[in-house]
Amino acid sequence: MKRPEDPTWDAVWRDPLNQEDWSYLSSVILSTLLSLLPAGLPRPLAATEMGCGSGRITLALAERMPVTAVLLDESRVAVRRLAERLGSRPVARPGSLACVVRGDVFRPPLAAGAFDLAWNAGLLEHFGPTRQEEALAQMHRVLAPGGLLVTLNPYAGCLLHTLGKAFVERFVTYPYGEETPLRTLAPAAARLGLSLSGAEFSVGFLVLFVGMWKRLALLPGLRWAGAIYRLLNGLFAAVCRRPGPERLIRRLDLVLSRLFGGYLLVTSIRKGVSHADTAHKSPR
Repeated sequence: MKRPEDPTWDAVWRDPLNQEDWSYLSSVILSTLLSLLPAGLPRPLAATEMGCGSGRITLALAERMPVTAVLLDESRVAVRRLAERLGSRPVARPGSLACVVRGDVFRPPLAAGAFDLAWNAGLLEHFGPTRQEEALAQMHRVLAPGGLLVTLNPYAGCLLHTLGKAFVERFVTYPYGEETPLRTLAPAAARLGLSLSGAEFSVGFLVLFVGMWKRLALLPGLRWAGAIYRLLNGLFAAVCRRPGPERLIRRLDLVLSRLFGGYLLVTSIRKGVSHADTAHKSPR
């Protein structure tokens, strides 16, 4: 039986506040993703973003290194906009190629073992524990041996985000659907027989002071807050395009996130290489 479609995310991607070409949050996610990629992964990198939304972070990754990317999302609006973007502005770096596919993370039309990187951000918090495990299992399934799974989701230890979201929900319906911040995904991974590739950590403490204006713009009579968000977002995003300031801000953000809890919990899992895979790759 076909599952009824959820109109929530079509509405999200129609909102002009969610259609910016780049954001400070995107800079934080991209720098985090780059910091986790081990040197041993092949180039070009076969990557899939499962629940890609605008897809801008994977496209930015493809401007940093050769990437063949499959961008997957269930929203018709997100897929249509991304297909138009790919048609009008191809990925810039030689050796990079991207395509967009409509589908969800629970039943992705993707081949097993096809990717070196499977990742998403802001997805798993919208589902309960059972569905989170299903998503992790599918992300792991599509990875090649030695591939990396990365997922970033709102962190339950971030008090500022929790209080801010609760404040907004007193006045309006939260437009991003049901959302339960995560404390950890380690138990879910363990139940699937998977091991985290490193300790989970949080990022994005400074993002909260930019993003709060975007949340305030949801409230009646405060649409003007969106202008402040766009100003701050553009300022931080521009600063993060410069390597020196970007490194300084990233270090400061990591320290503050460790002390007070950042916006996003970062979880990574490296798919093991079996003896059969090792034997197959070794010279005869």
